[in-house]
Amino acid sequence: MTINYMNNTIEMSKSEAKAAGKYDSEKFKELQTLKAAEPTFRVVIVKSTTKKRDHFKGLDFKYMESYIQAHDEDGSIIAEFYELRGLDEKGQKKEFAATASYGVIKMWFLARFPEIKAMSANIDGILDKVRKDREVQRDVA
Repeated sequence: MTINYMNNTIEMSKSEAKAAGKYDSEKFKELQTLKAAEPTFRVVIVKSTTKKRDHFKGLDFKYMESYIQAHDEDGSIIAEFYELRGLDEKGQKKEFAATASYGVIKMWFLARFPEIKAMSANIDGILDKVRKDREVQRDVA
């Protein structure tokens, strides 16, 4: 819970509000103390902001190139990759070559190798479970 003096509000998250709704709990007592300190302030539930997760952290051009080389049997995919990057067939920068942005190349790479998305989804599932377990432990404490 935080006191926002600019808006004359006592701000709390949804989980804090739920905990404060239990009579005689720690959050209930904390809210009562804040309301006694600032009786004119309104209590407001604020939506917690979640950080945007980088689902493909480490997916840089070097990783893409290594992955393509390990899975490209006839060399056609690496040729496309080099073309998108503005490189020649040896991976050297072409003079005055057009290049695609990182976002476009990443989209192309994930379309060509959908198993990368599946691996990321598996990791996200594991991390979501850990986050939920931590949240439950926080609510219990």
